[in-house]
Amino acid sequence: MCGIFGGINNLNIDKIKILGILNESRGTDSTGFFDNYKSTKAVLKFSDFSVDYYNDLKHYKDYIIGHTRFATTGQKTERNAHPFSFGNITGVHNGVISNFKDLKNKYNIPKLQCDSEIIFYLLNLKGIESLKELNGYFAIVYRDNRQKNKIFIVKHNAEFSYVKLDNSIYFSSDSQHLETAFTKSNNIIEIEENLLYEIDISTLEIKSSKIEGLISYDFSS
Repeated sequence: MCGIFGGINNLNIDKIKILGILNESRGTDSTGFFDNYKSTKAVLKFSDFSVDYYNDLKHYKDYIIGHTRFATTGQKTERNAHPFSFGNITGVHNGVISNFKDLKNKYNIPKLQCDSEIIFYLLNLKGIESLKELNGYFAIVYRDNRQKNKIFIVKHNAEFSYVKLDNSIYFSSDSQHLETAFTKSNNIIEIEENLLYEIDISTLEIKSSKIEGLISYDFSS
């Protein structure tokens, strides 16, 4: 179990720090961030990362996507920390891809070490339809360099929520984190299963479209 958190537009870094600290409960093996221009990651829990990289965090502008890792597949190294980038795609993942090894063999990509990598490798290779090949559960947030005005979110048998304020959006893997950071009076929304959410980072307009054919995951297996 990992944590994903962040914000879009008119960023309040103190709010990002609160969400990061809360997401330590979901993973302390590494921390990472990305926006349209760069990414930063280190083998540190968020509370240590936020001290060592505080000045770096202040330079994220239009949006910031954060991740706290709980290592399942792959060693606890900077190389296996999120975000992952393949071609035009950079993203973060919470969940497990149980057919990771089968997909590595199918696409002849032995260099991949972390199950999360296969998601972004396939998104770059084949687009959103590639998610139909994944057997597992996931919440993902990613950017596509061909559409730099948007952030994309998908969840499948996982948690993910957002709160939309007057001029910004914040999100977290756990809705209670948003309640703590922004109070219950705000309208906290759990995103729906198996939809592709597209958020315009300038207007904060949110569009969604159905993804058909995702594999149902058996949590008892």
